[in-house]
Amino acid sequence: MSVYRTEDVTYSGDLMITLLIRRLLALAIFLSAGWFGFKFYAEYQITDKLNQLAFLASSQAIIRFEDITVHATGKVSISNFEITPVSISEDPFHAEKIALIFPNTFEMIKLMYNIGMENDVEMPESLRVQFNGINDPFIDNQSIYSGITDERNNFLREELKTISEPICGDDYVLGPEEFKEMGITNLVTGFYWEYNYNEDSQKLVASFGFSATDLYTASLKINISNQKSVGFQDLMQMPQISSVEMTYQDQGLVPATNKYCAQQSGISINEYIQRNTNLPDEYYFHTLGIVPNEAMKKAYIGFLKKPESISISSYLPPNFNPMILAVYDTEHWVSTLGLSLKVNNNTVSPFELITPDPSEFMDGQPEDYNMAIDGWDDLEGMEDPSMEGEPQIEMEWEPETADEAPVSSSVYTDQQSVEEEYQTAYLHRKPQSKDISVHQLPDHIGRQIEVFVERSKSFSGELLAVDRDALMLKVRVGGGSITMPIKIQRIKSIEAR
Repeated sequence: MSVYRTEDVTYSGDLMITLLIRRLLALAIFLSAGWFGFKFYAEYQITDKLNQLAFLASSQAIIRFEDITVHATGKVSISNFEITPVSISEDPFHAEKIALIFPNTFEMIKLMYNIGMENDVEMPESLRVQFNGINDPFIDNQSIYSGITDERNNFLREELKTISEPICGDDYVLGPEEFKEMGITNLVTGFYWEYNYNEDSQKLVASFGFSATDLYTASLKINISNQKSVGFQDLMQMPQISSVEMTYQDQGLVPATNKYCAQQSGISINEYIQRNTNLPDEYYFHTLGIVPNEAMKKAYIGFLKKPESISISSYLPPNFNPMILAVYDTEHWVSTLGLSLKVNNNTVSPFELITPDPSEFMDGQPEDYNMAIDGWDDLEGMEDPSMEGEPQIEMEWEPETADEAPVSSSVYTDQQSVEEEYQTAYLHRKPQSKDISVHQLPDHIGRQIEVFVERSKSFSGELLAVDRDALMLKVRVGGGSITMPIKIQRIKSIEAR
């Protein structure tokens, strides 16, 4: 019969623990040595690359930096990075800290290894580039922002002198000097850019933003679907954007502005906020280009009283093409782009982008505007059902066939006087083209026309439909076509092809 002694078991257990500790210690020493070796190598390589870049760019700018640190958490940081243009008229760009943040240490090592060995670069599933402590390009009195602010204030004083007094002392728009008087020396102290990719769902989220310490943060987030990879070739393809969200988070800027403007106007903060509730539509038209409805005005006043956040989100239609925005009237953006507005996390409804006719706020209507709309109220005719309500964007990505049937549309009674008036508004005449009037459009359904909405902007395509308010034009883009509405009042001239 065997006999086991407790002392032997205890001794054997202690020995195993001792061996394990020794092995773990040896592994830790090995990993530490490997890590510090990589850290030294990576910092040397990055420093060398930046020095090479500085040498190549020396004829255009002077690049300086101090310490480069590779962290075990998967972050690379550069301190006191500065770019000074050779031209003495330009101020240097300076950042106290630049950080390149990887999802983990392994992804950082893999990317640096591939770059160093000149292998094919495979981007990590997430990456963030962050700049902190930057010098503000807007707060300088000699900046472009300052010049634009001065011009804008001069324009608004002239346009609104008999309509609305300045809302902040003598100014409608605040510039660098006013912010300095408020004790604000920087409007932007940091910004970032980042992306996150999910290979399983093929979804990519890209975002960037900027901020000022103790004042605000602002960001833009873009969701992209059907993204095959984050390789350079796939990233260079036209992305399929599914949604966009812009967010402003106030952290002290609005209360500081309320207080400053109230003091400049010699009134209390509550009186200043109340003044904003009584601003006429002309003020919004000249400052914003749109006139907010009552729900939006109420939300804005609520934000002035308790500033927290403002966000606008958009859910884009499939195969969205940015070209549509060039002709799509602003008031249709909400329905077309799926826009929604939240103020202090409360949905504002209805959210509208009302763009009144310029003639409503002008002493005399522009000549070409009068020519485009004069007499339409007297016209008789059938309106195309497809033009009722909100015009919809139709996207086609199949090749068009030769026997494609044209869309029928309205038939208008000729108004010779209106036609003669409109002839004087043509801005573009070409020997191979024939100028036509608005009232001749029904005769050109299914034909190619070119519509000029500005002196230097025009759209060519097949005329599908027309009514008293708008026409529908099929325009070829990217191997397919989009069907877009163009308001009659925007048209400067029309040419048949």
